[in-house]
Amino acid sequence: MAIAAQYQAPYGAGEDFAAFASTGTITTDFADVITDQCADIALHPETYSFGAADDSDDAHAQACQAAQSELRALLDYVHSSTVTPWSVGRNTAGYLPESAPYVTLEYADAVQAYRTELEQAPDAIYGDMYECTCDDNELCAYHLEEAAIAAHLSDDAPSVVSGRVFGREATLSYAVTEDQTLNTVYWLEQCEPMSYRAFLDDRNNDY
Repeated sequence: MAIAAQYQAPYGAGEDFAAFASTGTITTDFADVITDQCADIALHPETYSFGAADDSDDAHAQACQAAQSELRALLDYVHSSTVTPWSVGRNTAGYLPESAPYVTLEYADAVQAYRTELEQAPDAIYGDMYECTCDDNELCAYHLEEAAIAAHLSDDAPSVVSGRVFGREATLSYAVTEDQTLNTVYWLEQCEPMSYRAFLDDRNNDY
């Protein structure tokens, strides 16, 4: 964590380093951030001082090499750390999933993905050719589903504002029935704990 604290400011992508330095939180892209930081030191060593008392070229080069070694050690440590991802997807009964679930370490990202999937569900189910039959007494199937989804997201799903979640972390699910035959369940679930390296491998294989 002490290594990460050095890169909160003025160097690098502060938020990912700050999250790890303060609470040990590993973000989804932390490995890329560490790798990019290490590469930036190699490419632009003149922008880093590391507070060395000796400002000679040799001392500065050694300080840069030491910093890169520390970052590589941090990356190794993070890779072996345990994380608990969140996944978002949908399944239609009797059918294989059309795509791999969206997997992330940030609950806010998972909630936003879940909300987006559900908000797009009426269009996905009824398509562009659907003709609205709403009247003064009754909503059509499309707008009835849209209203039900809006109520679920308002009552059951946390809100996400500027990347922050307002509401408790929880699993979520919502079932949509099409033509009274196909039942599609949209879900947000917490995965089993795994190493960060395994999380990255699974994520890279899916996308």
